[in-house]
Amino acid sequence: MTSLLTIGIPATIKDENILANSVGEFDYPEWVITGNYGLGEYVMISQVDIHKVYRSVVADNEGNNPLEEADINNPVHWSYVGATNGYMMFDDYINTQTVAEGMITFTLGGMGQVNTFPLFGLTGELLKFEMFDEEGTFISSETVDLISFSTFGGFYDWLFTPFLSTSFAVFENIPPHYNAQFKVTVTGVGQVGIGAVVPSYGHQFNSITRESSVDQKDYSLKGELTPGIFVFEKGPTVIVGELEFYFDESKFDLLNNLIRQRAGLPTLVIGNSNYETLTFYGVIQGAPNNLPSATEGLCRLKIESLF
Repeated sequence: MTSLLTIGIPATIKDENILANSVGEFDYPEWVITGNYGLGEYVMISQVDIHKVYRSVVADNEGNNPLEEADINNPVHWSYVGATNGYMMFDDYINTQTVAEGMITFTLGGMGQVNTFPLFGLTGELLKFEMFDEEGTFISSETVDLISFSTFGGFYDWLFTPFLSTSFAVFENIPPHYNAQFKVTVTGVGQVGIGAVVPSYGHQFNSITRESSVDQKDYSLKGELTPGIFVFEKGPTVIVGELEFYFDESKFDLLNNLIRQRAGLPTLVIGNSNYETLTFYGVIQGAPNNLPSATEGLCRLKIESLF
């Protein structure tokens, strides 16, 4: 763990990088061009680097390729639902989980240089993180307890207070091994899940200051069904952060280039990996920088997490 602010560039995860995945693709029948699908019927397309689920929005849906829908917001034949279960943890969204009974394990490799490996949206009891070199030779292993004991004030609390789970884990300062392999295993009683896997190359700056702040934006909806009768629809909550930190004058160009190149792209930002709410996988909204002295600069980074 470290308290240094990190801005990470996520690695691209393609099928060739997924060396093993215990969760198979059995969500729905594979779409075929000769099939005739009814209104509301689900299909999936599982091809190289394509793992998607669609729902038919018309009856007698025959010969219409879901991948050829021109506008996913206004579907003509097929509505895009999301990634297949086995690939939801690789789809850039934290709240879409890959789930399985008792255990999920996968191995990634061939991603170049990775020095930071966060996982979000975790459900389970234990997480095991193993690292191997490109040839598969074992390097290191670490186990994280996903059950939080921070709410327990004593033996009575331990007996009668519900257990809380930790929904994220961050592995930093990974030894430099190009194209290393990483094996992750999450286990637990009942259903376990992984929301987002974000192996990255992180650039470290100084620690955040006391001027930093974190807020939440709630996308839940409240509407009036009829006069005096209200309906509530639970929506996702995202974290919005303003992280102020100092940086060495020599990193001024690096910081500005990072922010410019990551504009509009999912980016990893770790204000302090000891705190879940200071670890973001989201979109940078702005970052005014200045050089108050000849040796250090000041940045106030704004970022909003992804759903």
